Amino acid sequence: MYGTGRPRLLLLLILFLAFSLRLLSVLFLTGSIDTEGAEYARIAENLLNGTGYVGMATPGTELMFPPLFPLLIAGVSVLTHQLEMAGRLISITAGTLLVLPVFYIALQLYQRNVAYVAATLAACHPLLVGYASTVFVETTYMSLVLSGAYWSLRCLSSVTARAFLLAGSFFGLAYLCRPEAALYPFLTILFLTAATFVTKHRQVGQVARLCSLLLTVSLILASPYVTWLSVQTGQIRWEGKTP
Repeated sequence: MYGTGRPRLLLLLILFLAFSLRLLSVLFLTGSIDTEGAEYARIAENLLNGTGYVGMATPGTELMFPPLFPLLIAGVSVLTHQLEMAGRLISITAGTLLVLPVFYIALQLYQRNVAYVAATLAACHPLLVGYASTVFVETTYMSLVLSGAYWSLRCLSSVTARAFLLAGSFFGLAYLCRPEAALYPFLTILFLTAATFVTKHRQVGQVARLCSLLLTVSLILASPYVTWLSVQTGQIRWEGKTP
């Protein structure tokens, strides 16, 4: 998966460039914490204080914001001792790591030179740099979704349990950032089954069994939040914004 020697050094330089741009953006181009970031930070603060999963946008238990990002903020704030700094550090890290799935998706689909161009664009794109300097969840979400997409492509090229397990894990974690990611495991399974039927007809049975692993892992990661939401609302729910 990883190159050696000079190719690896070039990728590390692109990662360093991505990190530097995002850090500079945080230091010199950002203002106060945004409203959505303040809600995530308040949830994290209340979790640390033992108050529960409570924000400030709505009274009582916060049902609209999935738990992974505030839990990460709460965990990192133990080291930073500052919730806003913890949220920005998570976004900087996720924004830097976003370069990796972009690189490997391009490498899987095209060739190494294209992959370096794609990684450089991901490292330098102003929109991605800007988001990675905020306390928005989008950067973390994009990194997880694209990691799931990469491992979904690997499921086609190397039909191994590891690839299906990692694809399902990343999609399950992405769901805990934004609930619309709940669709990705099902869409991925449809894509993998159809693509295998067309290109590797003899492996359809094996792929179908491994797709069940992908779905199971995603459901295991998602089930605690779905259960909690359902208990809080009194009906089966997979997201809290709409009935």
